[in-house]
Order: sequence, then structure tokens, then C-alpha cells
Amino acid sequence: MPSHLYSIDAGLLVPQGVAAMDGVLTVADTGHNRIAFYDIAALPAAQPTYAGGPGTDPAVEGLRLPGAVTFLAPDSLAVADTFNGHVDQYSATAGGWVFQGAISPGSTFVPDVAGEGNALFILDAPNRRIQRAAPTGAVTTHLTDPHWLDPTALAIGSGYLWVADAGRHQVFRYDNTFTRTAIGGYGSAPGKLRTPRGLAFDTATNTLYVAEAEGDRISAFDTTGAPRGGIPLPTGFHQLHKLALDTGRLYAADAGANSIHVIDLTKPADALTLREGVLDFGSVGIGYRLGRPITIRNQGTSPALVTSASVQGAGFTLADTPPLTVPAGAERPLLIRYTPPSPGLAAGQLRVETNSANTPTLFADLLGEGLTVEPMALALVLDRSGSMADSSGSMSKIERLRSSCQLLIDLLSANERDELAVVPFSTTASTGLPRSPLSPATVTAAANVIAGLAPGGLTSIGDGLQRAFTELTTSTLSRRNIIVVTDGIENTAPLIADVPIPGGSRIFSIGVGLPEFLDTAKLQELAAGTSGYFQITDANYALLPKFFVQIFSDLVGQQMLIDPTIQLSQGGTRDITTDVSSGEHTLTAVLTWENPASNFTIEMITPEGVVLDETRCSWVTRGDRHLACSLSPRPAGRWTIRVRALATTGIESCVISALARSDHHFTWNFVAPPRESTQEPPPTVAPSSGPDLFPPAPSFFTPPNGLRVGDRVRLEIRPDPGAVIRGGTVGIRPPGRSLYELRSRYEGIDLDRVDRMPETGCRTPAAWRQTRLIRRSGSAASEFTLDGPDGVYEGRVRIMALTDDGERLQRERSFQILVDP
Repeated sequence: MPSHLYSIDAGLLVPQGVAAMDGVLTVADTGHNRIAFYDIAALPAAQPTYAGGPGTDPAVEGLRLPGAVTFLAPDSLAVADTFNGHVDQYSATAGGWVFQGAISPGSTFVPDVAGEGNALFILDAPNRRIQRAAPTGAVTTHLTDPHWLDPTALAIGSGYLWVADAGRHQVFRYDNTFTRTAIGGYGSAPGKLRTPRGLAFDTATNTLYVAEAEGDRISAFDTTGAPRGGIPLPTGFHQLHKLALDTGRLYAADAGANSIHVIDLTKPADALTLREGVLDFGSVGIGYRLGRPITIRNQGTSPALVTSASVQGAGFTLADTPPLTVPAGAERPLLIRYTPPSPGLAAGQLRVETNSANTPTLFADLLGEGLTVEPMALALVLDRSGSMADSSGSMSKIERLRSSCQLLIDLLSANERDELAVVPFSTTASTGLPRSPLSPATVTAAANVIAGLAPGGLTSIGDGLQRAFTELTTSTLSRRNIIVVTDGIENTAPLIADVPIPGGSRIFSIGVGLPEFLDTAKLQELAAGTSGYFQITDANYALLPKFFVQIFSDLVGQQMLIDPTIQLSQGGTRDITTDVSSGEHTLTAVLTWENPASNFTIEMITPEGVVLDETRCSWVTRGDRHLACSLSPRPAGRWTIRVRALATTGIESCVISALARSDHHFTWNFVAPPRESTQEPPPTVAPSSGPDLFPPAPSFFTPPNGLRVGDRVRLEIRPDPGAVIRGGTVGIRPPGRSLYELRSRYEGIDLDRVDRMPETGCRTPAAWRQTRLIRRSGSAASEFTLDGPDGVYEGRVRIMALTDDGERLQRERSFQILVDP
């Protein structure tokens, strides 16, 4: 197996390209916009000479982030001037390397070049093609493949053309008829790839070498695509790009380590190595535990044994217990956990003992930071005006509000460090429950206040907000949240606009009922301006408890895995599956339904088929219309949540939500189109880069205000380090009819003063439109046009993802978009 000899840096900055021929090593010193030349015989101490420099004119020497180099002959060099979109040519003279002009292949981005004989092959990534340049400079199209997602590198060997596709995590082999054969696919197991960005073909052994930017390794394959093991790298941060071969040595450009690795293909490597020299856990909340794997590689030809392992450092523990056998050419993870005992930075060390003669002991540094998890103060601002007595399907609005608030309080009751206040409002507001720690006594007192809410009076949302701010500003907690629930249009001062919003407040607003009878735009602006979001039930009042569950998950930093609506009749069961990784520390199932006479149970079924009922859960809460239970989901895998209907009257419609306290967080961000006018474009919120695990930060950014029919909106979903999105779907449902058209019929009607809700006519919901997420570099995005009428668009997203160690996980999210006329 190959052996790493040494690394060259000599002032390199983000080197991405490398080539070698007849004792000369050439490096695309990308960050410095130049080409470096080394005498291989004098390495590793040799000092380079340089050519190039910044520039954009193809007629004049100059480079813009060059990404690759290749020799056409010992005295002829081609440089992929990547961001200029052309190829610069150099010739060797007695005085050094001299610029000879540039070839323009009709591209804006050229990531790689390769030579064969007197022909030069140019990778034109944006147009998904390979151009061939003759010695005369004439350029023709050699190969086009629209299947490519993110082509990054090419190589020629054994009669084949090889192309690396970082977006698909594959390498494609093309024969002389351009028949495509795929190699790899996402993963860290032998034969799999993670973001390949460099290729080199060894004609002496018919071996293809592949540099993986995310996998921190160089993998090897034969011409059929069968794996031939891999090549170890020194410990540290790597971001591999191009490869080069010459006289039994392999050269790898490492943009992450700012160096070129030199590997002897004829010498044996150490049998066992650690892929990560440093395992950094980032910031973790006090009282929470974060597990991350470190990878043990066996580069030998026979199985190796990890005889023992130990960790030092406060808060670091070893989850896996050796002995551990690592098969030849394989990798095995060793799970380390970090549970910070106190705030501040922490350092430790992992020590691994092996039966390898060359590497009997392996070491890795452990780093982490403990954060004090800040509890929150929460105020419920609840509308009890006269219109809340109106019907909302099977119950009145006020009854539905009471039930949903009780669900939220029951979910929050597990953490007695949080604070809660309840502020009912109608013509004026009152303090139903002063801000108090969430002790059992507070939970009981809050339940009594909510149960006693009686409709009557007009609507002063501003007075409710003002009283809530008065309660929260006296709190010593920095996380202050407000949930505003209303069914009408404010008609009594103070109004929302009259109340200044204190800094640090986060507001979630919920509209109960049809948007034409709500201050929809005001409620959306109120929430969006404080990093909260607005939700509206429209005619589907059963969504109200689902909204509270979603807000709860965001308040406490949990992730929503699934939240489908199901129908059950007495005696029926329904199984819902969800993928759970080892990074999910709790799994909470929440079931809500309509009829208080109905009764349900929840069972959790492990991947091995073991059934866990409510008595085996670590936490359970039950109300008249809800049931929630929680446990630690071990082992990882596909879990099943089984809902059983013990008693119903007819068919009961239920919402089952699964939440997880997880190491894997996702950021959901909306980007609106710029306006072609003198007006400022709608604001977009950049995703925050908060800590790995708590304190909770807003991960969902509400769509901007001011969207109009015909706008095209982009939803961007980004996982934190440790996961990569592998696929997903987006559903969009336009409104049935224009809400402004409907609202104009009832302009001036005060619902708090009428005896009966006006009829709004038939509004048949539009059909769902399904699209797939577009993946790129582990993240995903979807674009959709708001081409229906103005009103409230419904959206739902489902994501399938993989963790660093190949475990599956999933996420679901519902959202709404308000479109102006």
C-alpha cells in the first residue's frame, strides 16, 4: 500500500491544481493567482519559482483563481484559468516559463484540463461538456453529458475518459463510444465517494485515484470500478482537489491544509491511522450531550485490532468499548461523547492502542466548549373577544384555543427553569397569570386561567402586547418570547402600531379563522420583524394545535421529523415510520385530536421490532385532546410510531408529530426576488451560524413581506456540519380564491359586534403542486412561482439526509406565504 512521505507548503495559499513531469512539479497556487514550479529532486526543501499573477485579459498574462495545471510536454504547460473561463499556455525557456497566449473554450468556469498526445481536453462545467483543443488552437466539442451535476475533474487512461462529478459523488467512465459507466455514490465505505474533486490514472497498474474533498482521503479503483483501497493522509483539516502522477509518486493538492502531499506508491503505509487528528465538538449546552465519531482506517492487507482506547479531559467519554476489529481496507467509527460539566473551553485527548507494529498507539486531540443554556420567558397573549365564541368546526374558537394552550403548557412543563405569563385581551388586557417559573403550581395556575377564558368585548391586540412586554421586561432571562393568538381585526386602541417592541423579543403570531377577517398583514409583519413567524388556520381550524407544536419545537431547539394528518376509527391503528440517527437524543411523539370523548394510545417500536408502550417512556403527558410521550431512541435506525384508537365516535382526524432533540440542525431560509423598481428589495435574513447544540436560535426564517402574484421564491435549506441532504420534496398549494376579493365584501364589518359570522362563499382548496429539492454541496433548494391568486399559500417540505457516518435522518416542515394583491 502507498505511504505518505511529506507535505510541501512553501507559502502556498489554497492550492487546487498539481502536475508533474520529468522532475518538475507544478502547482496552481490558487489563492495567490500564480503558478509555482519545484525541482522534485530537491524536495522537500526546494524553493519554488513562479509565473503568472492576477489578471483577466486572455491576451495578457494573468490569472483569476487558477484551479488546475497539466503538462502537454516537458516544456509545455496548460493552466486552467478557472474563473476567467479560459486556458493559459506556457512554454519553458532558459529564463523560465513564458506566457504564450490563452485558449477560450466558450465557458465561464473551467475547473480542469488534461492532455493526451498533442490534444488538450478542457472541462467546461457550466455547459456540461468537454472541449478539445488542437495544437492549432481550434476548439471542438468532444463530449457533452447533461447528466452531470457538478463536474470537477477529468483524467485519461486505459482507453477511457474519466470525469468526477462532485454533485453526484460519482466518477463516470466513458469508452470510445461515449457509453457512460458510474463509479461510487455517496458514502464513506470502500467503493463510495464524498465530493470527488481530483483524478489521476496510473497506466502502469491500471489504477484510478480519486481525491475526495469531504472524505479526507484518496480512494483507488480498477478500470471496472472495483475499489482497491485508499491512501492515508496526515492528521488535520483537508480539502483535496487535483492529483498528479509521476515516477511512482502521487501528488495531491490540499486546499484545506495549504499544501501538496507527496505519496510514494511503492512503499507500504502504516496499517492503522485516524482520519481526524482533531475532533472539535463546537459549543454544547450544559446538561446536553453531543456524540461524534472519529474514524479508524486500516490501510493494510489484513484485519487489524484496536485493543483498547481511553480519553482524557473533563466532559469527554468513550461510547464504544474496544476490542474492535477493522477489516483490511475498511474504516470503523469510534464514538466519543462530550457532556460539558461547566461553561468554558475544554480540551482532551483520545489514546488508541493497536496491534499494528508501525503504529501501536494513535492519538487525537479533543476540543469543545460548554455553554450555559439560557432558559426562556414566554408570554401567551390570547384573544377572548366576542367573536371567539363563534364556531370553528366541532367546537368554538375559544374552546379550541383553550385546548391548544393546555397542550403547549404540558409540553413545556418538563423544564421548570422556563418562565410563563398568560395575558388575555379583549377591549382591554389583563394579567391572568403573572410571570412565574414553570413549577407544577404554575402549570396548574396557568391551566385554570386558560380554562376560565370567556369570550366578550372588542379587540385590542396592542394592549395585550403592552401588558406582555411589561411582564417580560422584569425577567432576568435574555430569551423572551411571545405567542399572540387572535381571530379578528383590532378595533380598539392601543393598536399594534402604538406599542414599541423591546429589543430581544421574539414574537409568533397565529390567526384563527379566515384571512379576510384578520389583520393578516399586521400579524405577519409583527412576527417577521422579530425573527418569529406568522401562521393562519384559514378554514382548517384543526391546524391550531399543530401550530403550537411547531412553535414549541422552535422555542426549545428541537427538530420536527414528521407531522402528518391521519384518520382513525375505533379499534384502528396507524403506523408512521421515521429515520432516527444516533445524533437524536430524544424522540417525542405528540398526538392531537378533535373530540374529547375519543381516546388513543401511542407505542414506539424500535428498529429491531421491540414495542415500547407509554409505561416504558421517560415522560408522558395526556389531556382531553392530546397525548405526548418521550424516550431516548436507541438504537438508531427506522423507528415506528403506532397510534391506536381505543374509543372514537366515527372517524377521528388526528395530527401526529415527531420531534427530536438532535445534534443535526437545519436552517430554512427564504430568498425573495429583487424588485425592478426604485423601491428597496424585500429584505432577506442570512442564516445564523450559531453553536452546534443550543441555546436555541431561530432556524426558520419567515418569507419576506411584500410578495406579489407572479413572484418567484427560493427556499434554501442548509444543514449544520455533520449531515448532508440527499433528497426531498416540496409541496405548494395556492389559495382557492383571492382573500382581498373576499375581504372587500365585508369591509367595515366588526365581527366582535355581530351575532353571526358572515358567509364567505365556497373556497375550494387548490391541488398540491409537488417538486423535488435540488441538492448542491450537501444543502438543498427549491424555487417556485406564486402564480395563483393573492392570499395564503401553504407549503410543506420533506428532507431525507445522511449523517457523516452514513446514518439516515429526516425532517419535515410546514410553512405559509402571504401574497399581496
